[in-house]
Amino acid sequence: MEQRLVDKVGYFGAKYNKSWPISDRNNDYVLLDYQGAGAVIGQVMTIEPVHHQARSWWEGDLRISIDDDKKPRFNGTGHEDEYMGGWSDFWLENPYSQPLFGLPKTADVRFYTTHNNGSATVYRFWPGKIPFKKQIRISSEHGIQNSVTANYSSLVYYYFLPQ
Repeated sequence: MEQRLVDKVGYFGAKYNKSWPISDRNNDYVLLDYQGAGAVIGQVMTIEPVHHQARSWWEGDLRISIDDDKKPRFNGTGHEDEYMGGWSDFWLENPYSQPLFGLPKTADVRFYTTHNNGSATVYRFWPGKIPFKKQIRISSEHGIQNSVTANYSSLVYYYFLPQ
């Protein structure tokens, strides 16, 4: 009886990643690339533009591929939407914290040309978890089609089954 329970109970994991800066136009920033079975429960991400002209980083789309997906199962529409914040200017000027998502920290926010720009830390917890049986990959564009150079760092919380 005890052995069956051990086989079904996952271990808690946290994966930290950073790319300072990320400028590769061919590749997303990778938050987590894990082989095995488990479930993702949440993530924290910090984005720092390398200069105020490097704006629209918030338009990077979060992508989540699970198991044998040919294309991402989740393909977001920009950081401000994925973290439930709305339009970029309002979002960066108004930090918030909710139980499952938030933007608790912004820094050095300045108006540049037509938008505010600055650094942000965001978080999101996934109610009910994101289960996977073989593998999971969570990545994000850095700007539209990876066009913005910025400093990205992240921490993903997940449970995994021992292999």
